[in-house]
Amino acid sequence: MYIKNKRESLLNYILTASGLFSIVISMLIAYSCYFGHFFNIFIYATPIKYILILGAELFFVNFFTGLNRSFIYRGIYREAITAAEIALVLISGLILILFWFHGLTDSRRLIVTYFAIGFVILDSASRSVIKLFLLSIFKKGKFASRVLVVADPDDFRLAVRTFDKELDWTRNVIGVSTSDPSLIGKRTHGKKVICSNENLLKYLTRNSVDEVVVLSKYYDSDESLKDTLSNAEEMGIKVDIKVNLTLFDYMPSSFVKFDKIGNVQCISVSRTYMSHKKLLAKHLMDFSGGLVGFLIFCCFYVVLGPIIKLDSKGPILFSQPRVGKNGRIFKCYKFRSMCADAEARKKELMSKNEVDGLMFKMQDDPRITRVGRFIRKTSIDELPQFINVLKGDMSLVGTRPPTVDEYVKYEPKHKARVSMLPGLTGLWQVSGRSDIKNFEDVVRLDMKYIDNWSILLDIKIVLLTIKVVLFGKGAK
Repeated sequence: MYIKNKRESLLNYILTASGLFSIVISMLIAYSCYFGHFFNIFIYATPIKYILILGAELFFVNFFTGLNRSFIYRGIYREAITAAEIALVLISGLILILFWFHGLTDSRRLIVTYFAIGFVILDSASRSVIKLFLLSIFKKGKFASRVLVVADPDDFRLAVRTFDKELDWTRNVIGVSTSDPSLIGKRTHGKKVICSNENLLKYLTRNSVDEVVVLSKYYDSDESLKDTLSNAEEMGIKVDIKVNLTLFDYMPSSFVKFDKIGNVQCISVSRTYMSHKKLLAKHLMDFSGGLVGFLIFCCFYVVLGPIIKLDSKGPILFSQPRVGKNGRIFKCYKFRSMCADAEARKKELMSKNEVDGLMFKMQDDPRITRVGRFIRKTSIDELPQFINVLKGDMSLVGTRPPTVDEYVKYEPKHKARVSMLPGLTGLWQVSGRSDIKNFEDVVRLDMKYIDNWSILLDIKIVLLTIKVVLFGKGAK
């Protein structure tokens, strides 16, 4: 695990260095194209400022989004799409930062366009070159871990083919060992049976092998194989043994992990595994976004507070108990958009609920005030939830926090929705929330988010949310 993490970090450093080179060259090309002659960007503050901001964003993208997880296996077309996604994230972040610090006055949209085109071309090309180089020195060179696979005679072809497809790019299968000596010399999926389990120890002592992967189902009952692997471990060869977890066959393998609690070795099952790096990245994103959002909320509070007070009786802010991560109850804040007795009148309107299931939604809700219709349409009513983000009750992106009366009616499959922190926005909000009339569709979108979570997905949802808010789609 340590070696794997070290190699992944090395890959991220290499891609960040090549990305920085692409940023600098693209910025040089963009300014030169804009002014019609060679433009020395290194003697002006503005392009250097852009490069520093874009470089910091690139470091975040490469190290905290998991974007490079399948880097080696992507084709040229997919790599170009990835470079375009990175460019979109970098430019969106740059614009938001410049907007926040009032720096948009010295930006030029044409320069940004030239930069985006140049960066996509250069970064996708440099990534392809790096990929070919790494494959040449790892897959075909002396730096790859040499792996010998131990498989059963009756299904060794299927086992090796499946294993080789999912193999780490820094490993190379050199051959197969089975309990049947008659299979020696047979080939499958480009791999050759090079020994039997009976003479496996002799092969390991006389040949170069870094790792032995045991895919055999009969390992527990084969004492001879156990002794051989024990000797292999004493020789310094890494031994990996596949564990048959038939109890969890119904779920993706990424949900099942080995863990240690105190001195107890456990098999842990969870939909919401996050590495420490990704968890830190999400916390940083929540804190920075929550702080910016809180300042925006304060500005709106000064202007909107008196208007809400004059429009109808009641407090400016409305707080409601909501259900957070794994059933924790917290107070969710909003600008009040309904009359003061809205909760009491809800029971009278349940017959007009437009959502099939455990949520309440009504298009022409008579409880909504005149100001409330406007702030709901523009999603301004949700700005106070940045307080919840700073308090740690909510995240910028997550699932919709249910009300307590909704939650108590949930079936077990529905409660998976609250296995992560709820969010100000999510897949439901950017998928036309008012057009979704079935609660099961909401659950499906929430589970899609939870099962496929990544920092990059959060960034995409934030950008889509900005688009939805600006054009007023999906909120009623």
